Amino acid sequence: MENNTIVVFTSDNGPRQGVNGHSSAGGLRGYKGSIYEGGHRVPFIVKWPGKIAPSSKSDELIGQVDLYATMASIIGHSLSDEEAPDSHSLTPVLLGKEYDKPIRDAYVHLYFGVRKGDWKLIFDLKNIDSVSTHTIIAEELYDLNNDQSESNNLIEEYPDIVEELKSTFIEINNQSYSRPK
Repeated sequence: MENNTIVVFTSDNGPRQGVNGHSSAGGLRGYKGSIYEGGHRVPFIVKWPGKIAPSSKSDELIGQVDLYATMASIIGHSLSDEEAPDSHSLTPVLLGKEYDKPIRDAYVHLYFGVRKGDWKLIFDLKNIDSVSTHTIIAEELYDLNNDQSESNNLIEEYPDIVEELKSTFIEINNQSYSRPK
């Protein structure tokens, strides 16, 4: 049975704030329920004997929503356009197969922000009128490749990246899906 079972170990969100100075988020900013990496970056460990190479690693941008499309792919189920519209199959990553581009180009954090590659844009949560308009206000931009603790807000230095991520966020929200059709 063990050889025919996929085991996934992960968490729904980051940790709660530790007590007595314990840094339960491992130096990342924020905790469970926040938009920052401490609230979203979690372990994602998968065991599938004979299929996933032991100790293999990936830097792919994924979300737990991707488990739906992944498991569908594994059992040979083709998703309809309406099924799991934001789920991307991680099967090529898990099986160590080559692929041309990232599994997902961007990840939208509800109405809080968007991540694309190493960049993360966070919006002013108090002033979002409508995602379908351009009235959303970007407040923070981080380069997670160089600043996982999100301590250096680069919003003033990279206006082009801010506009690109804002457009990505609006596009995904307006079309109501992120998985390629």
